[in-house]
Amino acid sequence: MKYVFRFVVGMVVLYILLAIFMLDPGQALLLIAISVICTAGISLVIWIPLAYFVGWGVLALFARITGKTIDFDSTTPPAEGEPAQVQSENIAALSQQLNKEPGLTNDQQAIASYIRKALEKGLGHDKIIENLRNNGWSTDSIRWGFDFVAGENVA
Repeated sequence: MKYVFRFVVGMVVLYILLAIFMLDPGQALLLIAISVICTAGISLVIWIPLAYFVGWGVLALFARITGKTIDFDSTTPPAEGEPAQVQSENIAALSQQLNKEPGLTNDQQAIASYIRKALEKGLGHDKIIENLRNNGWSTDSIRWGFDFVAGENVA
């Protein structure tokens, strides 16, 4: 998605620059269209990468000036008071950020880390179980995770 966005931003910027240079927005659009039509699309080999790199540069400049980057994550944040539902890959990433327990598999570290974090945030056991089940975790893994976090290392 970010590649398409960079291309679109770059194409808009190129069009605006051509319109300023040619002093006529209609002529700028005509130049782009004629270059594509007359070369049977071969000029797209130039237009597409040029638009992509211009878009990349504009977005990098925007990020540098404002200090904000554009997030291409399609998930929306939960409403206030609503617990966050964590995706399986986010659980694995979370476990890598926390201290890893020696001798545990990545899955075991991930589920234990998620349960610890969720409990720290005040989520109830039922909601934690629901979130984990919705993200593909088995009942045995969830039970093991709660036992491990409670200090009963069953593994």
